[in-house]
Amino acid sequence: MRALSVGATTAMERTARAGGAKIKLAAFDMDGVLIDHVSSWAAVHDALGTANREAMREFLEGRIDDREFILRDVELWRRARPTLSKGDILAILGKIPRMPGLREAITALRAQGTACVIVTGGLRAMGEILAREGPFDALRANNVAFGPDGRLLDEAVVEVPIRAKGEVVRALREFYGVGREETASVGDTHFDRGMFSESRVSVAFNPADEAVVAAATHVVREKDLRLAVAPLLD
Repeated sequence: MRALSVGATTAMERTARAGGAKIKLAAFDMDGVLIDHVSSWAAVHDALGTANREAMREFLEGRIDDREFILRDVELWRRARPTLSKGDILAILGKIPRMPGLREAITALRAQGTACVIVTGGLRAMGEILAREGPFDALRANNVAFGPDGRLLDEAVVEVPIRAKGEVVRALREFYGVGREETASVGDTHFDRGMFSESRVSVAFNPADEAVVAAATHVVREKDLRLAVAPLLD
């Protein structure tokens, strides 16, 4: 296994070598995994002084779908700042700290020929920033829309249904011609279990709940993405 310098203290569980085929495709959740923030959507809410607790509750209860969830956020943001533009949102997202070890982790994976992709229900604008920085090979994310003047519109783009992330990873596997045995995924919540089901190696990174822990082959409880990719390296 290729070594990555991660310091003396680590917090990885189930660290036996994964074995099996070489990992050719690695799928990463974004919020809480690639960025050191629970949610790119929440970061915008924080900056605007808004909160989507009611919509979150209805979404978790299955009373509204992904599109309606996004539209509820858009409504709150436009009400708080009617002139909100893409530039404003990019400025907010640009301040979100990256997860420690991000660049080193992706560099190590790409050096062995592994395609690295982002699969997130988070804001595409944040994903695009990370895709350039990684760099990542592909991005699947949800989005809001902007008019010709750059202002936020009352629209939503759902590319990654939160409860169907496994289907997105499966489509990416087919696109890259990669089997499940050659696929790995990294996530932090129970919504990432779908990705795990499409992967031989799955890493619960700083897990937010026990459901994602139970579904993972490896668990990392430290904010260092280099630890998350260690089981994926030759």
